[in-house]
Amino acid sequence: MKKYTFFQTWTTVSNGARMKYSRPKTSVSMTLPSPFNINSIALHPDHFKKLMTYLEKLEVDEGFCLIRQGAPARFLYFIESGEFTAQLELEEGETIRFRTMRPWSIFGEIGLCRKIPRVSSVIASKPNTFYRLSDTSLKKMETEGPGLSIAF
Repeated sequence: MKKYTFFQTWTTVSNGARMKYSRPKTSVSMTLPSPFNINSIALHPDHFKKLMTYLEKLEVDEGFCLIRQGAPARFLYFIESGEFTAQLELEEGETIRFRTMRPWSIFGEIGLCRKIPRVSSVIASKPNTFYRLSDTSLKKMETEGPGLSIAF
């Protein structure tokens, strides 16, 4: 069992300067499954079996561009193994890395649910195994099993 500490963070302004403070809020001991297993998503077993029928399992190599900034959002993703990097592509050709996603990460849900273009590109920084849920499968899930889509 490993002990995890959660932090409370706040920002103050003093003499025109912003300062960020962080202090431990609470500690909790818990065991997390490792490595990630899609079976660990907290759903009723019946919902989980049904959810798996809507997901597609894929593998990609390092360097694969999974999401291109500005592209339509058609999928949400669950990382089983590997690592993806989200990066902002600026007009000058410069890129800014702002998030690394590892096993257990879920991403792409905001663009999919709000139907907005992708705000960043996502590149495989290691070989990856992941699951994806398409917009078509999500609509199908909402129609065929509204209880599942609510639980999910």
